[in-house]
Amino acid sequence: MALTVNTNMSALSAASTLNNTQGALSQTLARVSSGMRITRAADDAAGAAVAQNLSTQARSGRQAIRNANDGISVIQTAEASTKEVLSILDRMRELAVQSSSDTLADGERAYIKTETTALISEISRIAQSSEFNGISLSNGSTASLTVQVGVDGSSDSQVAITLGDVMASSLSVNSLTLSTAANARTAIGTIDTAIDSVNTIRATYGAAQNRLESSVNAMSSYVEALSGAASQIQDADYAHETAELTRLQVMQQAGVAALGQARSMNSSVIGLLG
Repeated sequence: MALTVNTNMSALSAASTLNNTQGALSQTLARVSSGMRITRAADDAAGAAVAQNLSTQARSGRQAIRNANDGISVIQTAEASTKEVLSILDRMRELAVQSSSDTLADGERAYIKTETTALISEISRIAQSSEFNGISLSNGSTASLTVQVGVDGSSDSQVAITLGDVMASSLSVNSLTLSTAANARTAIGTIDTAIDSVNTIRATYGAAQNRLESSVNAMSSYVEALSGAASQIQDADYAHETAELTRLQVMQQAGVAALGQARSMNSSVIGLLG
C-alpha cells in the first residue's frame, strides 16, 4: 500500500465501520427504551402493518366489552323495576283474596280499595321513573336497545335488548276495584295475568343478560389472543436486545480506538521529509 497524506484509507474505513456501529447501537437503544422491536416502518414494514391492524382490533374489542357491560347494567336497572312491580302485584293479589271474603264489611273494603289505588299509582310511577342515562326502560316508550358487542358493523356484532312495559295500564290493572267480593274475585285473575306478563319480561331480561355475559367472555378471549399476536410481532426480546446492546457498545469502543490508531498511521511521512 502506498504511503500517502491526502487520503487516509485506514481512517476512512474505521470511520465508516464506526458509523455503522453507531447506527445499529442507536436502533438497539430505541428498542430497549421503547420495548418495541418495530420502532419505525423501516424495521419491518409488513410486520408493522399487521401489528397495527391487530392492535386496532384489540382496542375496538375492549370497547365492545365495555359496551356489553353497559348493556348488562341497563338490564339490571330495568329488572330492578320489574322486581318491585312484582312485589306490588303480590300485595295486590293478597288484598284481592282478602276482599273476596264476604266476612268483610264495606268499611274494611274501603280501606283495601284505598291501598290498592295507591299501589296502582306506584306501579306507574316506578315504570315512568325507571331509566338509564336518560333512556326510559319500563314505560313502553323504548321498545328495544341495540348493543354493539363486536368489532365490525355487521348484525352478528350486535345484541338487541327487548324492554318491557310495566305501566299499570299496560298490565290492565289500572282500573281494578276491590270494592265488592265479586269484583275482588275477578281482580285475582287479572292480577295473575299481570304477574305472568311481568315474569315473562324478567325472563327476557335474564336471557339477554346471559347472552351479553357470554359475549363479554368471548370478546375477552378474542382481545387476549389479538394482543398476544401483536406482542409476538412488535414487542422487543429483551434477552436478545440487551446482548446486542453489549456487543455494539464493545464494538463502538473498539471502533473509536481503531480510528484513533488509523489517524496516526500517515504521521510517519514526516520522517521522510526530514
